[in-house]
Amino acid sequence: MVNDYALDTGWGAEIYVSRLVNGLRDAGHIVGLFAGEIHPEGVRGPLEVWDRAARRALVHAAERFQPDVVHHHNVVRRLTISVIGAPRGSPTVLTVHDPALLGDPDAEPKLVRDAFYALRSRFAVAAVRRRVHVTTTYTNALSERLRARGFRDVERIPAFVEVVPNETVPIEKGDDVVFVGQLTPKKAPVLLAEAFARIAGRYPAARLVIVGEGPEREALSRIADRVGGDRIVLTGRIDQDGVRTVMGRARVVVVPSLRAEGGPLVVIEAAILGRPLIVTDDPPLRELVDRSGGGIVVKRGSLEELVDALERMLSNPQEAARMGISGRNTAMTEHVAACVVPKFVAVYERAIKAASA
Repeated sequence: MVNDYALDTGWGAEIYVSRLVNGLRDAGHIVGLFAGEIHPEGVRGPLEVWDRAARRALVHAAERFQPDVVHHHNVVRRLTISVIGAPRGSPTVLTVHDPALLGDPDAEPKLVRDAFYALRSRFAVAAVRRRVHVTTTYTNALSERLRARGFRDVERIPAFVEVVPNETVPIEKGDDVVFVGQLTPKKAPVLLAEAFARIAGRYPAARLVIVGEGPEREALSRIADRVGGDRIVLTGRIDQDGVRTVMGRARVVVVPSLRAEGGPLVVIEAAILGRPLIVTDDPPLRELVDRSGGGIVVKRGSLEELVDALERMLSNPQEAARMGISGRNTAMTEHVAACVVPKFVAVYERAIKAASA
């Protein structure tokens, strides 16, 4: 398994890779990790496109481990596309966790930076098409984008979460609106806080619980002070058990992202816990909700639609509970390790066959 960041330091992708490693090991496979091995600092110039040192380090690690398959995850930002296809001739799989490979910016648009991302993306896409035997994604939407860019063998393998014992509060008794994620503009926690502020007076028992860290924390603190009464709670970053506990007390979990997502794990986590969702109409986000009926879809960036969706969830606990049950039923049949790990094993076997052809 190859990833930019160590698995205990990152966010969604790192959590996902950690779960996949555990699932494969539980199934009897031997898994080696190359994650967090390279620590670049500052502006790297050409090294943001091709890092020969990272490639050499991976080759040396693979010589020691002798893998049957090399499975890459997020490598574009830190290791760079240089590691794809290393060691030469290895059966290679790439999981595309988000649209960064395709040049989508991580933050607000900036002309020079986005032009660089676009050029890097063209180079990266060409390298991946040439060297990767099978590409996987979480969602149909991202799979379709990859196929449109000329990727040959693309398979959607759903995101999955660990099903662990967790005490939950019945939806009808839960009053919390929960957000989990990085506090960045594209995740739109401030938009959610503004929506909650509009309806807080009508639902005195409700709280907005925001889990995460990031540059929007100061703006969120100002809104919390304005609403008052500990109605908006900023927990900071907490571990996965803590996240499950917070979500298990929720009336609804909200993912108000403004920019394209690969398929945030929080959507699956919430569904497994029987929590209804409010998500934006970004295709990867809405796929689970559309399939399961497990929540409400709102237009990206629409404060009014977000306010209306919160009103609907807080004013009608029976409807929220029905949505939660429906989402959980779908998640338990598609988004657990027993369903997903065998699909990855089949992909590895396909990559081995393709590499030997």
